[in-house]
Amino acid sequence: MDGKTQIVPEVFDKVAASDPADEVDRFLAQPERLNAILIFHGNQTATIVPVELARDFDKLLSDRGVEHEYLEEANGGHCDFLFTPVVTFMSAHLVGEEQP
Repeated sequence: MDGKTQIVPEVFDKVAASDPADEVDRFLAQPERLNAILIFHGNQTATIVPVELARDFDKLLSDRGVEHEYLEEANGGHCDFLFTPVVTFMSAHLVGEEQP
């Protein structure tokens, strides 16, 4: 309204309620899970997800015993780095049905 960022309380409350620890616990409670998780993060993407949050999520997964990979943070921001590590990871872990 005055050109300044303002918090929308309903949105803030919804985001605050989605605690990553709860998400991990729900993931662990599922009978079927992903067979691989990769965290690939730019070191300059603070406007989207601060690096500290990505590191905290990596620690949370480790603390809960969830197998995952945290690649070294790419030098750059969102979409500034090559996606080769992501594509390589996905091709090594995706499972599909063979076509006849």
